[in-house]
Amino acid sequence: MAPIQELGSDTIWFYPDFLLWANQNEVWAIDPKGKHLLESAVTHKLLDLGSLKNIAPSIRVGFVLEGSYTVDQQGVFSRSGREGFTLVRKPGTKPKAVHFRSLTALVKELL
Repeated sequence: MAPIQELGSDTIWFYPDFLLWANQNEVWAIDPKGKHLLESAVTHKLLDLGSLKNIAPSIRVGFVLEGSYTVDQQGVFSRSGREGFTLVRKPGTKPKAVHFRSLTALVKELL
């Protein structure tokens, strides 16, 4: 459980379903999402805490969607296929969506 930095509409807490220790310096908080919940979650809960100084290990947050998704410049997500999985994260100010053929490939990328 980690408090989020900016108040969301319904909560100030984020309870990810999975924690993945990539190495001793990096932890991923991963939460599966459905498309209907994604845009609100991206707005209120998707943070990249890896750039914060003096926090060890660094904490990265990602959402996983079933299927292939893209995100446009306005942050609107569109499904482009049913195969595989998409990792959604926010490495800066805009969300980024990266497609993987399998969950195994996604996890290997995070490690």
